[in-house]
Parts: sequence; structure tokens; C-alpha cells
Amino acid sequence: MDSTTQLKALCKEYAAELCAGPTVAWCAENDFDLTPRDDLEDGEFDADDLDSYEDQPCGQDWINRHHYARRYTIDADRSYIGARVLVAGGGPTVWIDFEDDLIIGTWGHDRFEIPFKDSWNVGSTLESDWDSGL
Repeated sequence: MDSTTQLKALCKEYAAELCAGPTVAWCAENDFDLTPRDDLEDGEFDADDLDSYEDQPCGQDWINRHHYARRYTIDADRSYIGARVLVAGGGPTVWIDFEDDLIIGTWGHDRFEIPFKDSWNVGSTLESDWDSGL
């Protein structure tokens, strides 16, 4: 498999995970107790199935598993505009841009971009981190 194909596959893998959000399998692996629901397909997750809001998988869970570095974009008054999270480097480099909801991968002269939906609420978590001074 050539580097372009590998880069696209890696970016699509991150996009799929971010779009899908936490799954039942992920919750089981991380000791989240879910009540089964008949209206969901196998592997689907509904945050309402968790005992409390505090128990819900969130952006911080995703950040803890993936991030190498963060870059914040701020306005002149230091208010949060957006953030990028580095999730791969050293061969392919992959930044996830939570301002534009875009995954940007580069490897040598190759570049690949793919949009995503932030079902983990990572962008909100990054904004909260910035606002709290982290």
C-alpha cells in the first residue's frame, strides 16, 4: 500500500470514530454500564442510556486516548475561536481541526482532508479547557 493510500485510510479512520461517537463496545471496554434499548441497532450508543451526565463518555476521554499536542486559535481578546489536536506524527502527520471540523493529513508531499462531525464533543471540551485556563 502506498503512502497516499495509507494517509487516506488513517484520516478516514479518525473521521469514522469521531462521527460515530462512543459505541456500546467502547462503553463496555471502559466500564460504562448501559441499559439495552430495542430501538437502537447493534453497536449504537445513546448517551441517555448512562446513569448520569457525569458518567457519559466525553471529549476528554477521546483526547486522553489520542492527542499528542494542541494548538488553540484565539481572538485579540484571548477568547476561544477553535483548536487543532495532533493525533499522528513522525510518518503521516494528522491534525484534527475542531474549528472547521476537518481532519488534515500530510505525509511528504501528499495531503488529504476530510470533514467530520464531532460526536464526542471534543471541540466543546477544548473550549472549556481554554476557558478554565488549562
